[in-house]
Amino acid sequence: MIFQHFFWDYDGTLFDTYDAVTRSYELACRDKGIVIPFDELRWMTKHSLSWTAAQLEQRFGVPAKELLAIRETYAEAMETFETMRPYDGVREALRAICEQGGKNYLYSHRDHRSMEALAHYGLDGYFTDAITKDDAFPRKPAPDALNHLVQKHKLDVAQCIMIGDRSLDVEAGLNAGMSGALFDPERFCDNNVPTKWKFYTMSELQKALIDT
Repeated sequence: MIFQHFFWDYDGTLFDTYDAVTRSYELACRDKGIVIPFDELRWMTKHSLSWTAAQLEQRFGVPAKELLAIRETYAEAMETFETMRPYDGVREALRAICEQGGKNYLYSHRDHRSMEALAHYGLDGYFTDAITKDDAFPRKPAPDALNHLVQKHKLDVAQCIMIGDRSLDVEAGLNAGMSGALFDPERFCDNNVPTKWKFYTMSELQKALIDT
């Protein structure tokens, strides 16, 4: 393996969650009389939930905090284990890392539900440690959470890589002194993400970073 320590984002990286996230936002918009194409809204949520709310407030005049609160109510019912599933190849990649003596770590902006989803799908055993929203670290691209894990486990950052589906995931890794990889199965991101490691399938990522 090129790296020994793999730090994974959750939403859009390990798990395909954006349809469920977008549906909850779509219902919140409907409640406030906002009409917006699903695909456009889905693209917006790839930036962040708060960014989406701010954009909708600017365009339609509905307070961002109000939209976020309504969306969260719908999300509790819609974002379930059945609507949020691991991407194809995730289990195989995580297992291959462990079998070759490497370790996996979760770094998610989602709360404890990310860990519950890993457990539900039998993936939690592949992880050495995790940081979620509940740990209250500054959000990516701040490196604080990654720095904490590096120091806690006494890791060599040259052997570490942060993998995520957005530029801020990659930048968080770079800001922590480690490498960063973009996993972009739907090709949402542009070519300005600052890394040479860019993958569109998990098997592609495994072949390049793990099985070498």
